[in-house]
Amino acid sequence: MRFLQATLLIVFLASVAAFALQNNGLVPVKFLVWGITAPMSVLVVGVYVLGMVSGGAVFGFIRRSIRKVSEHPRASDR
Repeated sequence: MRFLQATLLIVFLASVAAFALQNNGLVPVKFLVWGITAPMSVLVVGVYVLGMVSGGAVFGFIRRSIRKVSEHPRASDR
């Protein structure tokens, strides 16, 4: 199983490296009053990281909400 995981990790990292090498052209991005010009690969990685952070925050919020609801008994259950 470890061999399969290591192989998948190496394939993923090689794919990321190939993407970064092939997409090194500068791309301008504007949001409200801010603007940035960076290589496309850097922007894609940045958007991916922001997606992981926001997805983790939403997942944590939902898990915390479910835990709070399950810990507190309703008034009708007493």
